[in-house]
Amino acid sequence: MMRSVWNGTRGRVLGFCWVLLLIFSYLPVLAQDTEYPVGLEEEPTPRPRINLRQALAVAVSTHPTLKQAIAQIEAGEFAVTASTAPWYPSSTFNASSGQSGTDGQPGGLSVVRTGVQRSYGYGISLSQQIYDFGRTSQSIRLSELQLSNTRLGYLQTRQRILDSVVQAYFELLRQDQAITVNQENIRNAEAVLAQARGFLEAGTGAKIGVIQAEANLANAKFGLVQAQGAFGRAKAQLASAMGLDLVGDLLPEETFLEVPNWDTAEVRDLARHARPDVLQAAVEVAQAEARIKLARAEYYPRISASASYSANDRVFPPNVYSYNVGVNLSVPLINEPALSSAVGQAEANHRASLESFRNVELLAIQEATSAFYTLKEAEGRAVSASEALRFATENYRLASERYKVGVGNSLELSQAQQQLIEARTQELQARFDVQNAVATLLRATGQIDTRALLPEEYVVDPIFDIPEKARPE
Repeated sequence: MMRSVWNGTRGRVLGFCWVLLLIFSYLPVLAQDTEYPVGLEEEPTPRPRINLRQALAVAVSTHPTLKQAIAQIEAGEFAVTASTAPWYPSSTFNASSGQSGTDGQPGGLSVVRTGVQRSYGYGISLSQQIYDFGRTSQSIRLSELQLSNTRLGYLQTRQRILDSVVQAYFELLRQDQAITVNQENIRNAEAVLAQARGFLEAGTGAKIGVIQAEANLANAKFGLVQAQGAFGRAKAQLASAMGLDLVGDLLPEETFLEVPNWDTAEVRDLARHARPDVLQAAVEVAQAEARIKLARAEYYPRISASASYSANDRVFPPNVYSYNVGVNLSVPLINEPALSSAVGQAEANHRASLESFRNVELLAIQEATSAFYTLKEAEGRAVSASEALRFATENYRLASERYKVGVGNSLELSQAQQQLIEARTQELQARFDVQNAVATLLRATGQIDTRALLPEEYVVDPIFDIPEKARPE
């Protein structure tokens, strides 16, 4: 009996010692439990990123609307070349061959049989305009001004696309950061829920605190789902702005446009002299002036020279030659009311285009000034939102500490949590409102092509190839 008790006791002691030996042998491993799993897990592959410079370069080089505009510019360049044709001689060559015949034709009292007759001929002619009193020069100027108008239309389209890319890029960046903010909100809500459940289990909390924490967690998860959906839509919007059908699994790099250090006078001056639509309206005034001169030129004569040489005969090759050399003078005598009406119509169109230019200029100045003050307002909101976020963060920290030590209640903590979420959302929105306002101001002043982080090889001077004196005084 005593031996069996001793054997049982000795077995339990040996088993206990064996357990202690295993625990002490694993203590070094347990002490390194924060590093041990890292060596076994594979690090996630980082997702590729795209920056604003790359997005703008892709839009400029691949957008189909810009390619269409460039093709229109090329067509305008050919039109300018074609308008110079009257300055050069024109020459034509012609050759002919014919056969005719009659049979059984009556001729008096007897029948005349004429048979078949053949004819051959060739010739060359040359003509050259000598002087047309400005018709050709005004036609060429009209073509050049139309080409400038087309180029300015390209710039206007280009700046609109660049602005849409910048706006879409910052919207994608904002939604990407909104996902991070909502993930942080979820972590805070989960921590509060764990505390509420702990207090409830310990008997120091109420069920309503757990329910409130669960509701806050559900709202935080709902906010994350919304942010993820908005991120997908923003990515599709950026792809469309760049002229692509998709941008792949890309993340935007954090980028910020520099706020221009301008005053209202500089903004107004840029809007007046650098915007493509204002310059386009100025070119239309110059076109109207050229049409007046072209209409008045129809009152004056035309002087041209011509020469021709030809050969015609019934045998081949023909042996009968002729030539003609001369100077032609064409003077309009009576062509009314066509000429005077054309001049009057051109003058009326000139007055209309001049008032249209002034109207476009006023609208551009108003838009640029409004964008300037919108930027100032956005900067002020960003400062206020940053201060509000700082206060909401501190308030949430204090409410959390009070709740942990049992001084505060769940309602106070829930309100502080909601205030923090709202402050984070407002600060994020205000921060990117500044960037959007900068982009709007750059477009309103015609500067988005040079100041929107576009690579230098893609930058275009907004006033390239504008003829002199195209802008009204």
